[in-house]
Amino acid sequence: MFLDRGREALEVFSTQNVKYPKLSTVYEHEGRIYGSFRHALEHFVDCARTGTEPLTAAAQVYGVVAALEAIHESLETRQPVAVQTPDLVRV
Repeated sequence: MFLDRGREALEVFSTQNVKYPKLSTVYEHEGRIYGSFRHALEHFVDCARTGTEPLTAAAQVYGVVAALEAIHESLETRQPVAVQTPDLVRV
């Protein structure tokens, strides 16, 4: 398996074939970006400008960030790494 973060592409190799599963709902048309990334970015900017709480609060995505951190550490150390998810208090 090869994940190309620059092109947001995934290649899955087997003894029979290679598959290219679709990962993204982002697309570009006439030099403008559309899709989920643009929507998320616009939502973030709107929340920063208005002080509105984001639809997805930091406490909700902490587990994703913790899992990604564990993956990176595991790749560096070549050892299993437990995902650390402390109890978070919503303020």
